[in-house]
Amino acid sequence: MRMCMNMLPGVEGRCTWTVAPSEPTLVEAAAWLTRRDGFESCEVLLSVLEDPTLSRGYNGELIAANIILEALDSCCFDARGLRTRFDVHVIDFMKALLPPDPFDKLMDAVLQQSEIGAGTFAETFRNSKLYLTHFIKVLDLGVLKREVLVRYIIRGAGVVCANSKGGVDIVLLFLYEDTRLTATNVSAILVQTHVDDQLAGPLFDSMNPCSLGIFPEKEALPVIRMVCALSAPVGQGEDGIFVVSTSTQPEQRSSEDAHSRICHCPTIDLWCRGISSRTFQCIKLVHGDSYRQLVAQSQCPDTEADYVDTQDYHGPVNIYDLVLRERTLSMYPGATSQDQCWSRFVDVGRGRKDGQPK
Repeated sequence: MRMCMNMLPGVEGRCTWTVAPSEPTLVEAAAWLTRRDGFESCEVLLSVLEDPTLSRGYNGELIAANIILEALDSCCFDARGLRTRFDVHVIDFMKALLPPDPFDKLMDAVLQQSEIGAGTFAETFRNSKLYLTHFIKVLDLGVLKREVLVRYIIRGAGVVCANSKGGVDIVLLFLYEDTRLTATNVSAILVQTHVDDQLAGPLFDSMNPCSLGIFPEKEALPVIRMVCALSAPVGQGEDGIFVVSTSTQPEQRSSEDAHSRICHCPTIDLWCRGISSRTFQCIKLVHGDSYRQLVAQSQCPDTEADYVDTQDYHGPVNIYDLVLRERTLSMYPGATSQDQCWSRFVDVGRGRKDGQPK
């Protein structure tokens, strides 16, 4: 289901702004349908994106989101297509996402920049849980604060960021320790995607949780960061994923911004190359060609930004227009950090200091 937010009759080119709003009931119905025999999400996505009037995204974030949902669904549904659980341990999710050898190496990897003890991945995230059934494309990076991010967990949603701004494309939220639904217990898997071969600039460093505003610097929880170079070649017999150490990060650092990008948050960094079963276990061998076609399709120029600038709210659709603002935001839950996007299903809790939603 897509909702039409605005139309501009008589304007050449892309004159309609539609969104896929967060609707958990519809999501659950869709999850049931997609578990039927013969349904393959990558082939359906490929078919849908053949329509040249639809946005394919900016850096392959739709492809990555599809892979993530496949891995999560494999944890939550049995062979008959019946749901067996809603929440997923972070470790179980990574096991479903990664091939066996990279997963085993990840379990023994030690966090970087950790001031809470140099624990391994398995030790650090042993009690961490995800609840995610769908994604919301957000319109501003103001949502990347733990007091706002905890609301997405309530809705079972992940975040697709505003047109690749801020160095992060996808954010998966999880509760770090047990199931306390408070802002101070929220951490994240930060994903950056690429569909071209020209990777330059700070990749992992641009996903600094403190610089993005997710945590106050002295209260940062452990974070998982992934850079997915979906079109990068993988040699015969090579793994598509490896755990990155500080000295081997595949990025270019510039001296002038090195200080501002130093991350004091404990992190595990994963470098993901290519798009096949050697990179992501949830991709079946028979679907390798479909995913490669999706990457090629996503490399075509996308002109969505010519119609809606979702970072600054300028352009033909200005959701801060006095007439459109309340109507638009109330129909698009979670799209921004503005109260109108949340007030119909979460007590925004003005004045609350603990960040715990009611």
